[in-house]
Amino acid sequence: MDRLQDPMVFEERLHEPDLGDYFEKFNAFEWMADERNIVFLEGDSLGVFEYDIPHVYTAHYMFRSHRGKEAKELSLNMLRKIKNEHDAKVIRGIIEVDNRASRWMTRQLGFKSHGIVDTIVGPCEIFTMNLNERFSEEDKNG
Repeated sequence: MDRLQDPMVFEERLHEPDLGDYFEKFNAFEWMADERNIVFLEGDSLGVFEYDIPHVYTAHYMFRSHRGKEAKELSLNMLRKIKNEHDAKVIRGIIEVDNRASRWMTRQLGFKSHGIVDTIVGPCEIFTMNLNERFSEEDKNG
């Protein structure tokens, strides 16, 4: 897994039909110009970490061929990497209520739900993960 450096790869993925028009007005070039924003690439899957405030990122996963256990492991590896290489401490997620599979996977990863809120895209569930808590056993064992 590498950090994506080419905004064109990200831009093209954001405008593919399976994502609908959700990212229609999003400009990957401007977003990636901020070095604090991170995109990890593994095969055809992306892990997107948007910088919010120091040590806090919002995560978005755009996986294609990675599913089930493989997707879970890739997600955990991305979370480890953002923690260890970019000093992230808290990750949040905001997932549309209709996206049941993503909400389920988010729980499997260890995120905690903070309930449903209304957003500009409709009702969404808010999740957070404290990375130091999530990986505390791994950190102890080195």
